[in-house]
Amino acid sequence: MDMIFIVFSLILNSSLQASIVALPIIALKSFFSNIINARIHYILWFLILIRLLIPFFPESDLSLFNIFQTQILDTESDFEKTISIHTINGKLDQKEFYENQYFDTHNKINENNLMKQSKKINVMSLKIISSIWFIGFLFMILLILKSIVRIKSKTKYFNKVVDRNILTIFDKCKEKLEIQKEISIYTGNYFESPCIFGIFNPCIYYPQNMLAETNNKELYHVLLHELAHYKRKDHFGNLLGLLALSIHWFNPIVWICIKRMRQDRELACDSYVLEVIGEKEAISYGNTIIEFLKHFSLSKKQSNLLIFYKPNNQFERRIKMIKNFKKGSYKISIASIIFFIIIGTFILTNAVTGENDKNLIPQNNSIKTMNKITKSIYKDKLIIIDPAHGEHDPGSINTKLELKEKDIVLDVALRLRKLLENTGFKVYITREDDKYITLQERADMANKLKADAFLSIHVFADSNISEEGVHVSYSPKENIDSKTFASITKNSLVQDLNTTDKGIIEKPNLVVLKNTQMPAISLSLGYLTNPREGELFGQDEYKQNCAESIHNGLIEYFNKVLTK
Repeated sequence: MDMIFIVFSLILNSSLQASIVALPIIALKSFFSNIINARIHYILWFLILIRLLIPFFPESDLSLFNIFQTQILDTESDFEKTISIHTINGKLDQKEFYENQYFDTHNKINENNLMKQSKKINVMSLKIISSIWFIGFLFMILLILKSIVRIKSKTKYFNKVVDRNILTIFDKCKEKLEIQKEISIYTGNYFESPCIFGIFNPCIYYPQNMLAETNNKELYHVLLHELAHYKRKDHFGNLLGLLALSIHWFNPIVWICIKRMRQDRELACDSYVLEVIGEKEAISYGNTIIEFLKHFSLSKKQSNLLIFYKPNNQFERRIKMIKNFKKGSYKISIASIIFFIIIGTFILTNAVTGENDKNLIPQNNSIKTMNKITKSIYKDKLIIIDPAHGEHDPGSINTKLELKEKDIVLDVALRLRKLLENTGFKVYITREDDKYITLQERADMANKLKADAFLSIHVFADSNISEEGVHVSYSPKENIDSKTFASITKNSLVQDLNTTDKGIIEKPNLVVLKNTQMPAISLSLGYLTNPREGELFGQDEYKQNCAESIHNGLIEYFNKVLTK
């Protein structure tokens, strides 16, 4: 379910951006309708398709989305001020926050770390919306598959054309378009208009009643048109359009764009045919379209096919284009290429993000949130931090580096306490200096305070100095899920510290885990006896990184608990 939500978030963002892109493209096509040739009219739609099907793009100062990003950030800034006022006045309780806002809790450890999570607070609503989208997507795919199966089942009863005269004309068309692939013609009564169907093994299907009434000239034009679709690879463009429509079925702008794209595809195909046969054939080709209007009666829709004629308002456009066609107008000029590069720079790039946005999911502005207002969420949560060992019990030792486990874990614990308190948690630390506390006393403290989570911090040692990495232990207890706590914290450490994953381990007899009455874990940050990790534990920066990573894991764990 979480994966569906993540995918849907990306798709929703892509759909919004593609809709924004569609507006200037439609305006551009309308304003320059008589200047841009039919081929470019069709190609322009692919800019929207790319936006719909690819979620990530490079950033650019020239991006169209810099305008919209600025507006979003300004809105968020005002919103943050409003929320802050409500928080100060005590009007924003935890329930209200969860029902109305988003939050993001991944703190920066380095420039390359992305945000670990970004959730909308009303999780149930998000899951329902994401599920509805997924059901709609599956429904669209099933409709397409059903259409394909139906066409396959109908066409298997079609008759393969063996008439020598028709095949001679067909071979002439293939030669004209320089097509070597073996393509067959079939005839039957299922389709209302000639069409080509198939990606890798395309076939041309011709209505039987029309074939009998079509003269050689008309047949030549129709077959040229269908073969031109194959030559231009329109079947792949059609497939991408169907895929975009299936994914973005909820967006009416996408439906409009795909419909217009299909219309422009027919004009571009006409233009290609006229480029091949020449201007002198233009009137004759136009007459073929008019003749088909007389025969055509719309009783079925095969909107997924590349058909010769569609009796809609594009008829006049096609006739007008054919009438005004000039040899060479199908070709793409150097100026057109420069034009596409310029347009692509504005449309196929994302807004430049500021320093504060680097930890966010790329360009997912719709789910940006403010860490400043999360304190109210965790204000009733108490975490016990237990730095292991103390006083006469030094724990692991690295004599060469003069490092002791008791000192390292205390340092990390104190840093962690500060981070958690800044986030809004209540924090109790079992020892703040170099003193010894028994394991049972540590467990008793946590139980007496009725803590929400217990965390014991260690650094291990091993006779094998190559041993390294992080592992977390827990004790299985009835009605207390410490395993999830252990797993989330371990994953956070492994990712943020870029270290070896030693897994999570059951330790049912460890006193501080067994005798505590809340989710409890014991984590090892690494091995003091390992040369590399030993050096790192002597660095303040690394100990701060350890504290921040544990903090991130705790945030993720409590977010999961709070949103169940």
